[in-house]
Amino acid sequence: MQTRILKKLCRFSAACGALALVLIVLQAAYFHYIFYKPANVHEADAVVVFAGSPARIQEGFRVVEDGLAARMIISPASDERLKDYGRKYAGGNRPIFHKENLARTTFENALFSARIIDSAKLSSVILVTSDFHMPRSWFLLKMMLLGDGVRVERFAVAAPTGRASRGARQWRNEKMIYNEMVQFWGSLYELAYHRVTGELAATKLNDSKMVRQMKAALLFD
Repeated sequence: MQTRILKKLCRFSAACGALALVLIVLQAAYFHYIFYKPANVHEADAVVVFAGSPARIQEGFRVVEDGLAARMIISPASDERLKDYGRKYAGGNRPIFHKENLARTTFENALFSARIIDSAKLSSVILVTSDFHMPRSWFLLKMMLLGDGVRVERFAVAAPTGRASRGARQWRNEKMIYNEMVQFWGSLYELAYHRVTGELAATKLNDSKMVRQMKAALLFD
């Protein structure tokens, strides 16, 4: 009896391990595809910038300046920050801002931006974020807009590499992709938690000692 139970447990563990391996392989394939595949950008109703670096903001304004979008969502940015960005980066084509100043995580960037997109009845947007951040960001924004028929195009901002060798650049890329793959599961938890409870999980995650320890153990600096 105990032998049969042990065999069943072994089979179940093997099946779970195989499923986990398949999911990781599929995730890695998706992240590498989005990271390395250039996307053609077409005119859209608005540009959505997931803030995180000055380069993202600057490129978002360049999209507006090139006439590809008239409206802009920078997530997050206060009124004062929007004015500051306008003074620094706006050219002749000044965007119409839709303020979003609540987001604390990438999931919340997608959630609150999607709410603005829905309320403004926008049918197409250009998502601007860093190249390594794009796979997770694009997936989350698409999920938040699922069923709305909104076209989401990608504008990836390459991170500066300076005079790094080709090998060093490749290693940097793989480290960033790996980090994003790990953090993707945290974003999925936020998504599931919000769908089930209607609440945000960011505070719980940030206050969790276990989450901090896992990040320290799993993520590259």
